[in-house]
Amino acid sequence: GLWTGAWVKQRDARTGPALEVLLGDNLPGRIGICGSGGGLRAATALAGFLAEAHACGLLDATTYLSGVSGSCWTLSALYAEDAFDPRKFPDVLRDRVAKDLRAPHSAWLAGSVSAPNSFVFPRFAARCRDGHDVGIVDVWGAHLSATLLPPPAHGGFGLAAFRRKLVKGAAPLPLLTAVEPVKVGPEWSSKNCCERCGDSFSLANARHHCRACGASVCDACCPGFGAATLAAALGRMRSTDVDFEGGVWARPLDKDLVRRCGRCVAAGNEAPAERTAWRWWELGPFDVGPVGGPKVDACAFGRRSHEPPCSLTGGEPVGALLGVVGSAFCATLEKVEGCGKKGYVSAAAKWLAHPHGDPGASLVDPATFHSSDGKTLRLADAGFCHNLGWLPLLQRKCDVIFSVDASMHALAGDGFDPSYELSRARTAAERLGVALPPIDMKAYATQPVSFHTDGRTLLICLPLVGFEDDPWCPLRTAHAGGFCSNAGASYEPKDFDRLSGFMRNRLRAALPEVKRRIAAHLRSTC
Repeated sequence: GLWTGAWVKQRDARTGPALEVLLGDNLPGRIGICGSGGGLRAATALAGFLAEAHACGLLDATTYLSGVSGSCWTLSALYAEDAFDPRKFPDVLRDRVAKDLRAPHSAWLAGSVSAPNSFVFPRFAARCRDGHDVGIVDVWGAHLSATLLPPPAHGGFGLAAFRRKLVKGAAPLPLLTAVEPVKVGPEWSSKNCCERCGDSFSLANARHHCRACGASVCDACCPGFGAATLAAALGRMRSTDVDFEGGVWARPLDKDLVRRCGRCVAAGNEAPAERTAWRWWELGPFDVGPVGGPKVDACAFGRRSHEPPCSLTGGEPVGALLGVVGSAFCATLEKVEGCGKKGYVSAAAKWLAHPHGDPGASLVDPATFHSSDGKTLRLADAGFCHNLGWLPLLQRKCDVIFSVDASMHALAGDGFDPSYELSRARTAAERLGVALPPIDMKAYATQPVSFHTDGRTLLICLPLVGFEDDPWCPLRTAHAGGFCSNAGASYEPKDFDRLSGFMRNRLRAALPEVKRRIAAHLRSTC
């Protein structure tokens, strides 16, 4: 907190004059820019937006940069460069994303542990030594770092290394996001006999837990949970064609598929729709912790209290964290053959990804870290909750927030329908206790740039949807399996230029109206 507070004052001394130049008026305010989730599509769109924002002076007036999932890749790679230059960075990223992310890194295929990749294998050994499991998230992080981050370190440095770009407020503060799965609902009892009839549990009389009250109960005390009831419930699910959207079930499962004891059935007590909620975390160069909660120094994050102090560039390697903040993309690659198609293969992939509709139970287990209280912390891609990175900026009470690539694959027929993703974002904001500006759904769904405000925060949304201003639609290309789909694993240079140029042109065309709206908003809040 002390580091961040001192830095914000230094940044304010730079953004104030820059904002006056941008708006032509001396109006105080803080601006945040957030990228969305969406793999390479989101990373490319944010790179293009930041390049244009830097060229027009908007980035000089910006205090915070926030990312979710794929857009975190851009922030990590941008701040890992020797020089902070967003205008040239798209050219750098273009060369790196022209590789197929589904193919192992060439040095790995050759069995090489040369300098550019030397941090990877000692990192795996260190995690095992510290009591962590090395899973697909760790391998994915190492692969992303070898592909997207500059050599020779390839992500072996910690988040605190980004501080050198922030000296005296020289650049905006980058904030990567992740989520911690938090179990909700009743605690499950550990009794060795049924709490309703008293019968002891055995091989023939298995113990079950009531999902509504948590009691230990036997088969006989779970009425209506037989084979006939399950078959009927599954039939209803097939007939209503339950959708799988963004990594969670779009509608809750049939209540007959959830085991409840006789007492809860009689009383009408419903089980929670899911047993996992999400606590949002922000990972920055100065500190790491829950959004709106206590933080630890970035150098100390993930380390136990008895471990020796870290260097300025210490802490969890950025390359390892890329696997955490980008693990939803990895899960998408695993499910790409099944999800999105009708039939039994699709249904099986959906169930395996999130059994019983619980988004906390994923093919990609959250990565584990040591927390300051001695417990084990589990973090996953924030895209499993929702793909809009507004929460850190709302919690910091930014006056203006730009939402880049706020599209979330939300096509409905010939139109653009963002209601589902927005409802997930609103739920997360309510749980955190921050106010989300009211969203004009018609403007959001029909305008290239839309403006939404509650009188305190101005939210400016730029979805990757082609309207009359540009008939080419990245979102529709993604749905058709084109290069900017969420599961796209590589871009040709011309593809990258088209997508990043789309976002650059959109900001350039809207800039006069954007500046007018920002000035009007800041005058009204002074």
